[in-house]
Amino acid sequence: MRRVLLAWASLVLSLMLSGCLYDYYMNEGNGITFNRALVHNQRMHLVDKKGKAYQLIVTHVDSGRVFGLGKVKDSLGTTLKKGQLSLAMDSIDYLISKKRNGFWAVVSLVTIYNSSLLFEGLTQPAISMAETRREKVIPSGSSCPYGYVRDSSGTLRLFGEFFGTGIGRALEVESRFVVPLQKNNRYHLLMRNERPETHYVNRMQLRRLSPEASYDVAVSFDDRYFQYHGARNVYTPPRSASSDPGRRLRDFKDEWLFPIQTGARNGLMVRARNSYLSNAVMDDLFGALGEQSWRFFRAIEHDPYWIKQMKTWRERVMLRVAYHTPQQGWVTAGSIRPEATEFDFSRMVILPAAADSVRLSSLADVWHIRSVDLLENVMPCPGAVIPPTDSQPADVRFKDGAYALLMPGDSLKTGPVQLKNGERLALEVSGYLYPWFRRPEGIAASLHGDRLKAFGTILEHPDLYLEALYARWERHPLYLER
Repeated sequence: MRRVLLAWASLVLSLMLSGCLYDYYMNEGNGITFNRALVHNQRMHLVDKKGKAYQLIVTHVDSGRVFGLGKVKDSLGTTLKKGQLSLAMDSIDYLISKKRNGFWAVVSLVTIYNSSLLFEGLTQPAISMAETRREKVIPSGSSCPYGYVRDSSGTLRLFGEFFGTGIGRALEVESRFVVPLQKNNRYHLLMRNERPETHYVNRMQLRRLSPEASYDVAVSFDDRYFQYHGARNVYTPPRSASSDPGRRLRDFKDEWLFPIQTGARNGLMVRARNSYLSNAVMDDLFGALGEQSWRFFRAIEHDPYWIKQMKTWRERVMLRVAYHTPQQGWVTAGSIRPEATEFDFSRMVILPAAADSVRLSSLADVWHIRSVDLLENVMPCPGAVIPPTDSQPADVRFKDGAYALLMPGDSLKTGPVQLKNGERLALEVSGYLYPWFRRPEGIAASLHGDRLKAFGTILEHPDLYLEALYARWERHPLYLER
């Protein structure tokens, strides 16, 4: 009975505060059951197992199929058909059911990882699940939309993850990636939301880069473009970043220290990938706040205290790069923000000729360093913005107050873009995201009263919080399966 009351309380609270409710369902293979009467005229966003996205107003359900009016797009975002559509229930990978409209639609998304919690005791749910996917299958910490380039064979190749640290509009951030070279210098790009999150895209901008012949291009930690000729590896970590991973987690830090040869103006290229530690943080957040989670999303938009907290923790998870010289000692060269969890990405910093050693440091297990290269003959790379075309959605052509909204399965595409021989293409995307509400066990699931204030107090004491965080992270499926 207590679970039923909590479910009803959460449902009513979401409706009262947001004016909108999205229910999120994932099909583990045992199917989705629709109540024929209650799904009539509901707006639904469905994605099938082939990646096709359906946006429907449901008209009826019959013979194992869902029928409705709307449109369907392929995985590249191309509209395949409009009008009367249908799809088999057993082909649905996941769906979002939009019940009401309102500004807080995005903020108060409800992710259903255990449908019985919400629907237990309801006599006629519109939709029910036989089984749902677990969190370790669909990581949902600080994530981001994925950037793909379509190669000459038509295959999509992942090359970028964008604004992953931009949780809330006050923390909007821009990410920049150089697109891998393509045959015939022709580029088709796609950016897609593949996580239980809501993404706001402010601008999606293309830049033409013109390096000198035989030079390659790199993006710096502060989003500048450099060209270089010559690179040599100066450090490749062992398979484990430490002989005692348990000690690293107990000390809350990682550190890599290695010598380099002094020389002319050089750059240091770090190739790395980020872990899913942010999942454990989100577990704590939603576990602590429970039905008060909506207050957190409002606070990071408007409350200076929480905006500062978020910016402080974003700085804490950055990879700090320092160099050593005999005259100056240790000097900070720059801080690299987390950018990708699904592929290795690279960022560079400029080093002076007198540098003889380099030190990388970060919170434990946020960064998996793959390699560190010393770049030679480094200099700025000239380039120019490619003017937006009619093929780009109007909301993402300029960095202004207009945003494109990406729900799971939604995508934005641009191209084709034709470059000259020797030119390189960069994609610059600015925006922010909201992870969807979850109900996991967290550090402060038993907090009472003003939970947001209590959780803020916990975050103000990093050592105490990190001790509990890493204790759980060592037992987290995403830590154990890596």
